[in-house]
Amino acid sequence: MMVNYMSMWAGITEMDEGQTYQVEAVINEVDYSFTIQTTHIPIVNWPIDWTVTEPTTISWTLASNAEYQDLYATATDYTIWDENYADLNNSDRSFTIPANWVDPLLPNFSLTLMEMNFAFDDDLIINCMSFDESFYGGWGRESKHNIIEISKDMYKKIFNQK
Repeated sequence: MMVNYMSMWAGITEMDEGQTYQVEAVINEVDYSFTIQTTHIPIVNWPIDWTVTEPTTISWTLASNAEYQDLYATATDYTIWDENYADLNNSDRSFTIPANWVDPLLPNFSLTLMEMNFAFDDDLIINCMSFDESFYGGWGRESKHNIIEISKDMYKKIFNQK
């Protein structure tokens, strides 16, 4: 099923890690064909407690490299959102989060490591993404930052869209 989200069509389906899939779509009577390899899910050694005011090194394992790899940090009180991200080399397996990378005065924090692959056919793009995340502060596990918004921001950043 596809949904329109802020002038961007999106659909989500679960696929097996590291597999190559042929994707076919017909949109407005135009045929599109893609071959894309799904990403592997990273296994991250998240800190038990993240002290936002101190540099923190994280590490992870990954069965094979994705095309793109990013780390996101979020701080929020549900009214104010402060975010930061790092574009990582696709072969990186560790990163030191700088002190005060997000606002330490906000009570809820999250870290997300994302793995992404893309495929194109004319003016259509598809994305395979996997991620691991961890929450800190008063943020309950049921609360998650909007992954669709992160994906849209990534698209804009990677393809220099405004």
